[in-house]
Amino acid sequence: ERLVITSDYGTIIKNDGGYIFVKKDTSYVTDIELKDITIRGSKDTKLCKSPDFINVVIDNCKLENFDCLVDSDTYMQNIRLTNSLITGGDGSLFKACGFYGLYIEGNTIEHRKGYVVEQTYKDGNMYDSCYFINMVNNLIEGFTSGGIGYFKKISKVNISNNYFENMKNNIILD
Repeated sequence: ERLVITSDYGTIIKNDGGYIFVKKDTSYVTDIELKDITIRGSKDTKLCKSPDFINVVIDNCKLENFDCLVDSDTYMQNIRLTNSLITGGDGSLFKACGFYGLYIEGNTIEHRKGYVVEQTYKDGNMYDSCYFINMVNNLIEGFTSGGIGYFKKISKVNISNNYFENMKNNIILD
């Protein structure tokens, strides 16, 4: 099932660290979709925790000061970030041991540390791959300690028509 949160003018504000969305064990919700909403975090704030959610859609949102949007110590199915403004934060936007599909399209992402996408380790091992990454029509700048991505293996990549500025690294394949 899918949790959909939309708002024409609403704002969610979290003034402390931790996750905004965490699924309870009894819930059948596996997908989360945010549309047309502003969310302000603070130091150590993360948007959602996975494996609680395996599909995440963020469309036309304004997200400020998040250390991470999606943080997973397992495999994520699909993440779609479209037409959004993301500013500030100290960590990578998306972190998981592996991804099937990652779609980052039409966004402005500025003034962060870390990577846009970081494939992480679990128990000292990475899952095999990120199957597909589509990163098009974005403005991405000011990643002072990271870059576009850190991966072990990528099967298919489309990075096109983006504007990058002041990026410490680009893509790192481990």
